[in-house]
Amino acid sequence: MIEFTADERAVNGRRIFAIPAGRRVTDANFDELASKGRIVAREDGLIPGASQSWVPA
Repeated sequence: MIEFTADERAVNGRRIFAIPAGRRVTDANFDELASKGRIVAREDGLIPGASQSWVPA
C-alpha cells in the first residue's frame, strides 16, 4: 500500500507498507520490485498512474 502524505519523514511524499503486516518498505526495494515486474499496480488511485495498492504479479 502506498500512502501519500505531507509528513516530512516520507520520501517523495509517499510511505510504502506491506499489508497485512504493516511493515515499512523502502522506496528502493519498492522501485526494484516494480521495475522487475514482481508487483503490479491495481490502478486504484484517485489520479491515473498513481495507484495506492500493488499486488504480486
